[in-house]
Amino acid sequence: ESGNSYYNVTDGCLIHRASKKLLRATNNAIIPQDGTITQLETGALSSLNKIEEVAIPNGVLTIPTYFAVDCTNLDRLTLPNTITKIDTQAFYRCRNLCKSSKKLVIPDSVTTIGRYAFKECSNLIKINIPSSVTLIEVDAFYGKFDWIGLANDLFQDSVFTENQRVITTPSHYAYIKISEGCDR
Repeated sequence: ESGNSYYNVTDGCLIHRASKKLLRATNNAIIPQDGTITQLETGALSSLNKIEEVAIPNGVLTIPTYFAVDCTNLDRLTLPNTITKIDTQAFYRCRNLCKSSKKLVIPDSVTTIGRYAFKECSNLIKINIPSSVTLIEVDAFYGKFDWIGLANDLFQDSVFTENQRVITTPSHYAYIKISEGCDR
């Protein structure tokens, strides 16, 4: 509020003024894009089951752990070209993520995608991962995905089939493991 020198509430977002950190949001929040936010708190959007669209402000470097975990109706996600890391379980169980577009574009600035970052995002069919990504942690995309499409996006010079289990990777990717029992 205007009389509080430590915190500000804007469009359903609780913001720590000095650090410019989004601490928590409500289901009807619209994250300000005016420079008042340059950091995101762990779990700031967690369990907001009515939020459908999130635009991360320019200047934010990291999507923190558990940032939007269990945002079951989150569909549209916009990531700026300042993001360098999408941390562990950042969008875990966002089951409707990219439901309308079926595709997520990771910005060229991202270098790391954390463990379980997009686990159980069952409507996310295609993921555009740029060559700037040097680390994809274990099970970052755990769940149902178009694995063949993802592999072909990652390694455009290669062709993969459904039954192929060993993937030779370019030097900037350590490995991709497709577990037994995976239907894609």
